[in-house]
Amino acid sequence: MNRDRLEEFITANKEQLNTKTAPDELWGKINDELDSSKTTGSSNPWKKVSIILFLIVALLFVLIWIRSDSETEDESRTLQPLEFAELDDFKETEHYYLSSINVSYDKLKQFDVDATLEKDLSLLDENSQELLEEYKLAQGAYKEQVLRALIQNYKTKLQILENVLYSHETKNIELSEKAF
Repeated sequence: MNRDRLEEFITANKEQLNTKTAPDELWGKINDELDSSKTTGSSNPWKKVSIILFLIVALLFVLIWIRSDSETEDESRTLQPLEFAELDDFKETEHYYLSSINVSYDKLKQFDVDATLEKDLSLLDENSQELLEEYKLAQGAYKEQVLRALIQNYKTKLQILENVLYSHETKNIELSEKAF
């Protein structure tokens, strides 16, 4: 019912209501705001969003670049002393294995050594040389892995020599016991 009354009121007072206009100042402000929104480009919100996203991405790249440079400087300061310390430890370990390998090889020379053993030992030597060359090119934690592989190579060579030497020595002992 209220709606019907409102419609009747509007129809009855239509002439009086149509004479009412907004003040000119108000229309001027509305026009100014409409004109300024066209010139600032606020009608295209995607343009603003894309500019903001571009700035954020650019800022992230700059921060990542700065951080990676500082980490590289930190690594170069901390890796060098560790690298030399690792190398000193490696030199001691390498000296131990090489001297043990030489002693075992000298003992094995008194026995008749199989040609395949010589080939296997030379393959291990070639592998050691390749690992040493790879160490020169390696960086960071990979250097430590190469050193470990090189030590494992020495361990393998020593183990092979000790096993073959043990086998020859036990055969020699058995032969000398049978001779008596």
